[in-house]
Amino acid sequence: MVDIVGNKIETGLAEVADFSVDSRIIRYEPLVDTTAGYWLGSQAIVITLWWIVIMFVYIKNVSTDPDLITISGSKTVPIGWIWERIAEYNGTNRYLSLSLLHSYFLYAAVSATEAVTWILYMFGYIGPARWYFRNVGYWGAVVVYALPPMFAFIQMVTESTITFPGSWALF
Repeated sequence: MVDIVGNKIETGLAEVADFSVDSRIIRYEPLVDTTAGYWLGSQAIVITLWWIVIMFVYIKNVSTDPDLITISGSKTVPIGWIWERIAEYNGTNRYLSLSLLHSYFLYAAVSATEAVTWILYMFGYIGPARWYFRNVGYWGAVVVYALPPMFAFIQMVTESTITFPGSWALF
């Protein structure tokens, strides 16, 4: 590795090929400066934990709110409620269940995979993480993560529940 002046720096790590066009550019070296990697990994882990929470945890807005129940009347977890309500004929919670279903699948596709590539990054496999963070992770967070709030908004508009906190505020 070479510093800004051109002196060779011994890092004790395996030599990395220099692909820069201009050697005067200071560039990020993930084998030495791991701060960005820790930030990317920590957010991937937090969102992956959120992905697990939205499958199994239901938090009531007030203590008098009813539990999540199936159409037959038995208690259920959010992931079971989602599958049943999304297929309910003329149901009033279709868009909310679409919102939660998209959250479930999109968080799995983007953040859980991002956490796996971060683990590979921490073991020195930088290529997959660099590609995934720049392409799928970035565009997934910027564009694809807009779908769940959009369906929640459609639920509020179509079911006239634009009061806060309403029954649409499921966690």
